[in-house]
Amino acid sequence: MGLLFFDDSKHDNQGFSLGAFVYTQRDPSPYINSALQDCGLRPGIDEFKSSGYMSRSPAQEKLRRELRNIIFNQGCRLGVVVVPCSLELGDEAMLLLQKMLSHPNLDRGQHEVYFDEGLFKTVDCGRDTASAHGLPEWRNLNLEQDSRKTPGIQLADLAAHTCAVMLKESLGLIDKTVKAGDNSGYDPDLDIEIGFELWASVRYNFLSEEPPHPDEWVEGDLQPTANVLPYGLHVSSTCREKLREAATGRFGTMYLGCVFTRRTERYDTNKKGAPRCAPPSCDECVCLLLQHLSNHEFGDLLFIIAQNILQHVLVLTSQRRGCRVDLGRGAGEFEAGALDRGLAKVGVL
Repeated sequence: MGLLFFDDSKHDNQGFSLGAFVYTQRDPSPYINSALQDCGLRPGIDEFKSSGYMSRSPAQEKLRRELRNIIFNQGCRLGVVVVPCSLELGDEAMLLLQKMLSHPNLDRGQHEVYFDEGLFKTVDCGRDTASAHGLPEWRNLNLEQDSRKTPGIQLADLAAHTCAVMLKESLGLIDKTVKAGDNSGYDPDLDIEIGFELWASVRYNFLSEEPPHPDEWVEGDLQPTANVLPYGLHVSSTCREKLREAATGRFGTMYLGCVFTRRTERYDTNKKGAPRCAPPSCDECVCLLLQHLSNHEFGDLLFIIAQNILQHVLVLTSQRRGCRVDLGRGAGEFEAGALDRGLAKVGVL
């Protein structure tokens, strides 16, 4: 059985509102409650609110980081719905839910779905909307939920706010930068667009089609890229063209990162006998990252990227074995024990 949590981020005065589902196969409540306590907050009484000013509340700022880690480490999957008016969110969210439940890799058992308060006029209206879209029986829909009592909704709050800021940047509504900071892999004083920073933190978590096999990559295309549109994005038909294009451009596909396209000097032969450069194995990708993890203390941005890449790699391979990897300055060897220790270091194990 899977669990789906939904919350929204309303920006009607700027021409759109956005909602997000967070899907997880296990109840995230224990992790969220633990994070609340670690931040000096009280589970069931206090909660994460993305609408608050983080600079004025160190506890909320720390909690935001903890919730991001929960989304990544628990392998949560995200779905986004974009509408021109928040009044449409409830109905359009059901269409997104229908898309997400059609994903071939989603747990086929009964799902529990939790909606935050205020998305439907009444509970009966929400149930009628679900029924009209042919969704599972209404007893699995938990409407008008208090996010303090249903902590998973706080993950959806964070996801919705994060994606809304990304969309605002794509629409040209904000032009905000943040400093790369120490140990980010960039000049600490480099100004990075906030949309890029947020994109780096969520790109691996969108519900999408499986990325194409390297043999299927088209020369010149940015690869590997995951297609989110069929399962993880719903843009209302009432959206104007500018909003539709911005939403589809921002969320429709996700580039998964250059670490997966790193080429080695190994070659094999295709049907025509020409040399073909093979992409690195999953083990090699992991080992490359682990070498950097062992040599550097990561800043928040790079640490988040490392967490997600490692988590994604573990989905792709069930083997943990020693291997040799050419890093351009000679070969390094990592045994299985070092691999496990490195994965534990970034919170994957």
